[in-house]
Amino acid sequence: MLEPILAENNGSIKTLRVAISRSPKSICKSWENGVLSRCCRALAVLLAFLQAYPLAAMQNTPSKSLSPIAQKTKAEVGRIPIDGKLTVKKIDGTEYHGHLQAVEPEEFSIREVDLKTTVTIPYDQVEQVRKNYGGKGVGGRRVNPKKSLIVGAVTLGIVFTILIVALAKDKS
Repeated sequence: MLEPILAENNGSIKTLRVAISRSPKSICKSWENGVLSRCCRALAVLLAFLQAYPLAAMQNTPSKSLSPIAQKTKAEVGRIPIDGKLTVKKIDGTEYHGHLQAVEPEEFSIREVDLKTTVTIPYDQVEQVRKNYGGKGVGGRRVNPKKSLIVGAVTLGIVFTILIVALAKDKS
């Protein structure tokens, strides 16, 4: 039960203390149609709203599901760090070389080094993603660094073979 206790000093209220002798739950039950009951209901509705709102905000809007190939591409892009070098070959044959800028649920963006612009590419339009990109070749196109390494190794092998054969003929 609520017991307001007033202490007056020269006609003004000095303190107001409210002593609650019962629990708030029992007060809500005893005052069903009272102000306190409405406050308890309003508080319950507010708490339920606060509990439900963050859950609704965290749920993503329904998006189209990615095909298995697009999911594989997304995983490959996910292995490359932001600002990492990559080469992207699209299904139509277009190749982009640049730095990974952003990764989104259905697309990713790269800063293309040759075009000097940002290109956004959906995962379902990608045929292949490679980490890194090479320098420009003879025709002005970028060369795959792995292919350059293989060609260099084969060239060195041929040169050493020719040198060994030439030195062997000189000794005889």
